[in-house]
Amino acid sequence: MKSVLTVNNPANAILRIYFLVVTISLFAGCQVQMTPDRYAVSGAARNGLQQSESISVNVADFLPYHGEIFTEPHGTDRRNSATDIVLVCSPRSGLVIEQINYSDVAEYLRNALVSELELIGAYSSDSTLTIGGSLVSLTFHFHRVAGLASTGGTWGAVLKLSSSNGAELLFEDAYSFEAEYGPSQCEDMVKHFMPSIQYFIEKMVKHPDFLRLVSGKN
Repeated sequence: MKSVLTVNNPANAILRIYFLVVTISLFAGCQVQMTPDRYAVSGAARNGLQQSESISVNVADFLPYHGEIFTEPHGTDRRNSATDIVLVCSPRSGLVIEQINYSDVAEYLRNALVSELELIGAYSSDSTLTIGGSLVSLTFHFHRVAGLASTGGTWGAVLKLSSSNGAELLFEDAYSFEAEYGPSQCEDMVKHFMPSIQYFIEKMVKHPDFLRLVSGKN
């Protein structure tokens, strides 16, 4: 007795093979390195501080968190240079934490905040009031359906802010997005990095304790 393989629809067979190849590629553990977009000013600080008058604040370096936050004047302004951030993505697990350069991400955050404060006239490099920050953590994970298909992801950040007036703020939030499952999910992760920073800054500036950081008294 002969065994006969029958293909009723060659097009469907090709699609099945393509889906299998894509699935194997996505979950084989390969890592992808990508560079996020430069920060685009969005007016994120406007809603939080537009009702406040006479705010003039300098922003010190943002650094990886090592237990101390510096509020000394900032050094070289790198906002006009290309971003140095490289994000490494694993299609299986999301952001590869072990390969994050926290210094570059912290600098990206600092420059983004300065740009938003400048937009509303609240930033001054000559101000005697200075806020500094530390990036405690940056995370990303894909959303899963039945443990397999990714339908988007969530960026998470924890920041510690300190002011030369003595006030402090621990900020933690998450930014989620939806996307279709497919081979571009690492691209989706990186594409949503910059919008997540816009979101974090808006939420941070709206935090009830942020105004204490940028006011003349604690």
